[in-house]
Amino acid sequence: MATEHLLSSLKGLLSTATSIAQTRLELLSSDVAVARAQFIKLLVLILFCLFCLFFGLVMLALWIVVYSSETNRMAALALLTGGFLLAGFVFGFMILRALKTMPLLFAASIAELEKDRSALNHH
Repeated sequence: MATEHLLSSLKGLLSTATSIAQTRLELLSSDVAVARAQFIKLLVLILFCLFCLFFGLVMLALWIVVYSSETNRMAALALLTGGFLLAGFVFGFMILRALKTMPLLFAASIAELEKDRSALNHH
């Protein structure tokens, strides 16, 4: 009788442990999906930043080459150069801000595992 009760308790404990492990793996999977989305967003921002800075530098070179030409062309090239450089710097600052505010990878999973450990230590 005591053996059956012990076996039943062990099965319950195993079931609970399996459920906890499944929940934690699902949470980990969710964290990975969020991290992947943030990485892709950051990668796109980096590409836009590099494109704008490169194009701005090309426009700046054209502006310098054509410097002695008509005044209207100079103003247009100056505005385009400034616009692309400004956009590149804006994207660059967005990248820096995203890197500084990026949450710790698997932070939610770590917090939940800490709760589990704390609950097991108190019981």
